[in-house]
Amino acid sequence: MNTLPNVDKSIKSTTTTTTPTTKRAPLTKAYSCSDASPPITTGHCAFITPKQFVEYVFQNNSSQKVPIFDCRSQMDFGSERIRSSHNINCRTKIMARKLTSKRLDEIEPTLSVTLNSSDTVILYDQSTDIRSQEKIHSLPINLVVQAAQKSNKKVQIIQGGLDAVKTEYPHLIECPSEIFKEKYEQDLILPPSSPDAIDKENVVMSEILPHIFVGMY
Repeated sequence: MNTLPNVDKSIKSTTTTTTPTTKRAPLTKAYSCSDASPPITTGHCAFITPKQFVEYVFQNNSSQKVPIFDCRSQMDFGSERIRSSHNINCRTKIMARKLTSKRLDEIEPTLSVTLNSSDTVILYDQSTDIRSQEKIHSLPINLVVQAAQKSNKKVQIIQGGLDAVKTEYPHLIECPSEIFKEKYEQDLILPPSSPDAIDKENVVMSEILPHIFVGMY
C-alpha cells in the first residue's frame, strides 16, 4: 500500500501553514559611554570655527574674558596648547569622577572669578570636528561639557580642535617645551672671561721661571 502521496501532502500543508517567527532581541547589549549620559542639546553646546574663535576671544574689545579649556592629556598640554588656555585632563579616572559629579567652577576654583563673569566657556581637544557632533557624547570632552552645563554655561567647541587652530593661526599656539629647551641651551653658553674676545694667535708668552710662562696680549 503506497502512502507516500499522502505524506507529501501533509508536509506541504504543514509548510504552508507555518507562521514566521520574530527574531528574539538579545538579553544584553554593548555598553557605550552614551548610556551614562543623555545626548548634548544644541541649545547649550555648539561648534565654532577657528576664525569665529579668534574673532570672539582675541579680537573682541570687551574686557570680559572667556575661559578656554584644553581637554587633552596633561602631557599633550605641556607639549603645545592654545594661548591662555587651561588644562582639564578629563581622561584620568579621578578627574572623570569629579566632572560627572561636580560643577565646573568647583573643579577649577582658581578660575571661579573668570567663570562667574562669563556665561560661555570654550573647549577644544586635538581634532574633534563638526562631523563628530552626533557622537560627541561618547568622547571624553563630553565630561567637561556636562560639568559646564551644571554651571549653567554655554559651551563652544572649536571645530577641528588644536590641529585646526595650529594650521590657520600658528601664532596662537604656545610650545612650552620648546621655550624651556631654548632657555636651557642658552644657559649652557658660558660668558666670555672678559668683555673683549681673546685672540689666541696674538698672545705673547713670556717665561718668568723655568717652564713657567705668562701670556700677554
